[in-house]
Amino acid sequence: MTQASTLRKLRYRFVPDHVIGEILSKKWIDNAIPFLVLLAVVAVFGSLLPNFFTASNFSTMSRELGEFALICLAMMVVIVVGGIGSVRGTLVAALLIAMIDTLGRAFLPDMLRAVFDASVANAVGPALASMLIYVLMAVVLAFRPQGLVFSARR
Repeated sequence: MTQASTLRKLRYRFVPDHVIGEILSKKWIDNAIPFLVLLAVVAVFGSLLPNFFTASNFSTMSRELGEFALICLAMMVVIVVGGIGSVRGTLVAALLIAMIDTLGRAFLPDMLRAVFDASVANAVGPALASMLIYVLMAVVLAFRPQGLVFSARR
């Protein structure tokens, strides 16, 4: 008996092909395998970096994820206001939202100083300016659910 046939017999004796085949036939495995590979890569490269799995690094990464979440939220507002599937609408919405946010942060505290104390106006003004883009999104969704500019293709 050759070495190859001996190894083949050992493989068929000790490797449960039917179990592996049953697991690989499940629908969820298509998503689980890339996720498990990602976890393995993070574990390997994270263990190679000296301070990767420390509390201070997790704190730093969570702050960065918070900033990323704010950017994703703003992108979602731009896409909804501009119209999903409309490149022109997204461009118009990006310019409009940037202008509303910038002008609101620049001039809203000055306008609020006429009504409130300066410290209150300086604290409330930028927060109200940030809320204006969501008010714009609500108005656009109420009156033009297809977005500011919608594509004629359907």
